[in-house]
Amino acid sequence: MAPRTNRVTGAPPGPQAGRQWWRRVALVAGMAALLVVAAAAFTLWRQRQGDPWARYRAVPLDPAKTYELVLWETELPVAVLPDPLRLPGGPSPEPRFRPQGGPAGQGRAGNQEGPVGPGGSAGPGGPASPSNPSGKPKASPRRDGPPPVPPLEGPGPFTHREYLDQALRAFAQQFPNVHVRVEWIPAREAAARLQQALADGKPPDVFGGWGSALLVRHPLQVPLDPYLARAERRWYNPTALTLYQADRRLWVWPRWVAPHTWWVQAARVRAVGLDPNTLALMGWTYADVDRLAGLGPEEPGPGTAEPRATAPRDGEPQGPGLTLWAGRPDLPVEQLLRVRGVAAPLAPSGAVLWAGPDGQATLAWLERLRDRKLLRPVTAGTAAQWLAGGAPAALAGGFPPALGRWLLERETGLMPRPADEPPPPRPGRGPVPPVTRGGSQVTAAVPERWPVPPAPRVDASGRVTGGLPAPDDPRRLEPLVSPDAEGLVLLPPPVPEGAPRPALLEVGGLMVFRQNRYRGDDHTQAAVELARFLSRWRTDVLTRRLLAVPADVTSLAAWQAESPLPAVYRRQLEHLALGVWNRDDRGRWRRLAVTYPAVPGAPGPEHDDVGRQVRPPLAAFWTGEAGAAQVIQAWGGSPAPEERPGDSE
Repeated sequence: MAPRTNRVTGAPPGPQAGRQWWRRVALVAGMAALLVVAAAAFTLWRQRQGDPWARYRAVPLDPAKTYELVLWETELPVAVLPDPLRLPGGPSPEPRFRPQGGPAGQGRAGNQEGPVGPGGSAGPGGPASPSNPSGKPKASPRRDGPPPVPPLEGPGPFTHREYLDQALRAFAQQFPNVHVRVEWIPAREAAARLQQALADGKPPDVFGGWGSALLVRHPLQVPLDPYLARAERRWYNPTALTLYQADRRLWVWPRWVAPHTWWVQAARVRAVGLDPNTLALMGWTYADVDRLAGLGPEEPGPGTAEPRATAPRDGEPQGPGLTLWAGRPDLPVEQLLRVRGVAAPLAPSGAVLWAGPDGQATLAWLERLRDRKLLRPVTAGTAAQWLAGGAPAALAGGFPPALGRWLLERETGLMPRPADEPPPPRPGRGPVPPVTRGGSQVTAAVPERWPVPPAPRVDASGRVTGGLPAPDDPRRLEPLVSPDAEGLVLLPPPVPEGAPRPALLEVGGLMVFRQNRYRGDDHTQAAVELARFLSRWRTDVLTRRLLAVPADVTSLAAWQAESPLPAVYRRQLEHLALGVWNRDDRGRWRRLAVTYPAVPGAPGPEHDDVGRQVRPPLAAFWTGEAGAAQVIQAWGGSPAPEERPGDSE
């Protein structure tokens, strides 16, 4: 008898039917997954159509192809000039020698014949050798390590043009099929000419400049991220990179960082009961400046319970006062307002942003010092006499990096000038002293990454301690200003009490651009290699007439070995170039810094309207012909009404 079963005659066995059902489920799930992936890819493609920077990628150079690049280099006229009256804006002197290939800074740089330096050395790639067939830069002696310090062609000093000639000859040794044509741009014209070239769709392949000429997020600008490996990023000053970061992309290859510094004598700081190292670590406030300038005991101000420092109204003030460099009338106020977060002097509409509450409070503070006879501005008419004087001011500020370097060298005896020596008859005619120690060969060890010191500590007495790692033992911190140190304490511009205290940094760097008619990924790669090379090749030379720090570890090692500045000032500059320590709401330490002269992309001080609208009222303020309220009214603002003693009751 046949066994009984519930299976329908002709139906497939149970296990086979189950396998077909799971196959159908897998097929449906696979199709759904493919649709999801396709939808995501389509969405990403649509997004990239509106993202002009998503197309860039690193590619190898074609060794059989010749690449023609255009480099616009903003001329640094203070590269070797000791005369402080020659500020940025004028042409540099002609080089003292003309290297092979024509006048310095003109013509092509690439495939030049002849010796390139002592011993035939040309740069990070090592000795001069035949062309590199791969078209890629030669590997560093240390795997994934920064390049060593290349030699210079003599002890120097070098002008900017002489320096760039050496750098481009070293670049030609590594990239023989990349030819570079250099166009020198005056500093006053750099930002305007670049904007015009971008509007025409024909910018240079690489642009070198500083300050307001540096841009972010322009549609023709090439970001760093596709070409900058994580290991390479550690070779740069992290603050210099992040200051020009937008949309999670980096936009500028930094070369040097110049802090805008104010200063005070360390002995004066101790005399009023403050700690010089704490001020150097964390910055200072208006109240600290009042105390150091010589204002008397604090008392409540009119109409408010907040204390306000006073000074005797009869006789001479009891203190050194505050000396401000007002040779350019807007510079001190520009520094004070930039650290308070004011983006730029002017809005896109042309309105003066300094006429707002921050500008009113800053001018009121300066006016109060002036009324107490504690403000000593150095105007254009008194600049030559003040610079020819002897001892520097005990409390001073408002200096640009070039003038700050000159004054610091005079303070340290590196550039002595007798008190009876008259100033130079014409700006730029002074002698050029040697500014390096040793010769062209530097054997300093290059660190594997940018040295970032740990956060400060607060000891049992409440004193803030910290500094930079010691060269012989990185685990031990050396204070920025030792307890027995003399000389100057370099500080950022002061801020009101309770406000963030950032460092004010002017960055010199390089930008890479493409043209409206795209010339290919390999052409962009060649431009990136040029910017990468110039951002690392002995940028310490560019800082020798500036109060600045190189932005890469290779040049930093050369700067530390050759800079004539004493160690106490080098430590303070390295600290300021990273930013000033601040504590957030949760008590955590962080470094803060802002760019000078404006937020990247905002109009800078070379804007014509700044000279017409902003500077004339300030010039009258420094000479005592106008008060704070009159300056605000001239800027189109409404001065805040003065409070009377009974108004707040």
